[in-house]
Amino acid sequence: MADNVMLGFITAAVVIAVILLVAHLLVRTDGGNLLNIIRAEYWVPSLSLFQFLLWTIVISFSYLWVMSFRIFEGDLSFSMELPTNLYLLLGISVAVPLVSIGYTKEAYKPETLAKPPEKLPPFGMMLKNKGKIALNRFQMFLWTIVSIVLYLSIVVGTITGMAAALATPDDAAGPVDVSDLSVPDIDPTLLYLMGLSQTGYLGGRVLGEDKKAAKKAAKPPEEAAKASEPEVAAAAAPTAPARRVRRMTEGVLSFLIQDHPVEVQERLKAKIHEAEFKGLMRYYLVGDDFYYLVENGQMRDSSSRTMTKSDIWQHISDTKEEFGSPEVFEI
Repeated sequence: MADNVMLGFITAAVVIAVILLVAHLLVRTDGGNLLNIIRAEYWVPSLSLFQFLLWTIVISFSYLWVMSFRIFEGDLSFSMELPTNLYLLLGISVAVPLVSIGYTKEAYKPETLAKPPEKLPPFGMMLKNKGKIALNRFQMFLWTIVSIVLYLSIVVGTITGMAAALATPDDAAGPVDVSDLSVPDIDPTLLYLMGLSQTGYLGGRVLGEDKKAAKKAAKPPEEAAKASEPEVAAAAAPTAPARRVRRMTEGVLSFLIQDHPVEVQERLKAKIHEAEFKGLMRYYLVGDDFYYLVENGQMRDSSSRTMTKSDIWQHISDTKEEFGSPEVFEI
């Protein structure tokens, strides 16, 4: 019986590993990274997507382990239902990322670049808000890990308990049927605690993040087509609709300034605010030995190494064909 427990464990682990490997290879065909699955649409790591991924893997693994054990014990019914609380858990895990990403789109209007920036925000940023670790995010992270560890312990106990019952049947308890083995339910208390922590996470996002309205800028009227009728043409010329400036999110801002001294950080913030106030969709931030190209509130390009000022200006000149001539803010 113990052999079947281990065989089931190995089978489930191999299946999950193969699926992850195939997904990784498919993503790598165009230079991608499977770990980016937990990055939101604006390339910043998302705690809600992280917990969604973990629970998807854990429940899939548990289901495969239980089913594999039953098959090795001779049960080929292939019929097993998930407990109600697991459906609720999966529902919460799906709903929280949807709400979180929907809020981000509504509050910040981010635009995901087709190609990731050269320097991606670190995964540790999913625990931070405004550059420091946030309690509501840490609480959600903590309860996710604790709940997964406890749930896997229950899974192990359930499967090994069934194996022991099959090996040494108790006549008083009646016959044991391996088809009765199912994926164990999650403790309701853990479910409530996870629900509260995820509610705190969403509440912290809505109430704790800076949500200043994005500035808008309107293009000037088109010039008159006829020089002989300047006033009439100017009055009739349509005005381009105001563009919505996609404000830089706190996560991107924290990542952009984190490696700089405090005084440089303040100057960077001031220049970013100035650019957004002007309604610029694309602009450069240039320091003595670094540069950033910001587009729609996201980092489009940056210096991957320390550069001299002349090297930076040469790079800006060399990339005019690709990026045009954005306004440059010297730090």
